[in-house]
Amino acid sequence: MTNDNLTQILEPNKTPNLVPNSDGFDAGKSHMGVHKLFRLVFFRLRKEKAPWIELAICVAYAVFMGIIYTFVTSYANDGSGLPAYTLRKMLLSSFSTSYNIPGVLIVAAVASFFFTEINFGTLRNQIVSGYSRKEIYTAYWLGLECYAVLLVAIYMGTTALTCGFVMTNGFTNDNAGPFFISLALGLLYEMAITSLAFFLIALMKFPAWPIVIMVLLGVTSMIISMVIYLNTLTNTSSNDTMPFLWLVWMPDVQASVIQSGDYSVITTSFLNTQIFEQTHGLTHTDYTYITIPAILIENVIVLVGSFCGGIIYFDHSDLK
Repeated sequence: MTNDNLTQILEPNKTPNLVPNSDGFDAGKSHMGVHKLFRLVFFRLRKEKAPWIELAICVAYAVFMGIIYTFVTSYANDGSGLPAYTLRKMLLSSFSTSYNIPGVLIVAAVASFFFTEINFGTLRNQIVSGYSRKEIYTAYWLGLECYAVLLVAIYMGTTALTCGFVMTNGFTNDNAGPFFISLALGLLYEMAITSLAFFLIALMKFPAWPIVIMVLLGVTSMIISMVIYLNTLTNTSSNDTMPFLWLVWMPDVQASVIQSGDYSVITTSFLNTQIFEQTHGLTHTDYTYITIPAILIENVIVLVGSFCGGIIYFDHSDLK
């Protein structure tokens, strides 16, 4: 991108035949303004060091985890009793909560980049140049959502290259469909995390707080899930597993279910409902009817709600 192109992006009012409406900007150029700012966001992302550092950490971590689980799988095949991992399972592990990589890298990237844009006066310059606050927030939101998807895709691609030649692929005719469902729901899950983190940095304007809050939300979700599980464990005599239905609304449990690629079972680090039912002599329950809708509904609400809340707040906030 040349300096002339960058100047054109920052000075939209030089475009001829733009007639302001009663709100102070032409509604007809709103789409054009978002498009230009969207290009500017990616230009800024390429120029900043932090996004490249986060991508490098993402790749290094994916290689490291691939090597570790390759060794674990090789020992499992020798009859050591360790769980064996497949390429399918490793690919789905690319989707994580806000306190695990790459989830925490996404939150850190969003918070640090937007804070830099505020701190350096880039956003104020864009407003002075004639862009509306709604255009600015929408363009940065879209740009960082694309960056989050790119980060996950690079993590997944690195995992495939690291593990694809040494692990069995783990795909069957039965689990291929759920795998693609997990890809769609996993991307939605990470986009919801990104949107919420972006809302928090726009609200607080300090990069550390969104990271802390997102980590605390993830840990709190895990604690609540464990409390629900322990409470159910003490009441198995009544065959009451209805509390498990609440688990699928917990973000950490949703990440675990997406990683498992099996929506008929609620899976966490401490629970597998199918094993629980077998151990306690309970009738098997297929949870597909609740797991997929819960993940879909909750993350759409977070994604859209945080975007709408952020754009309303940013439209009236002081950029200091």
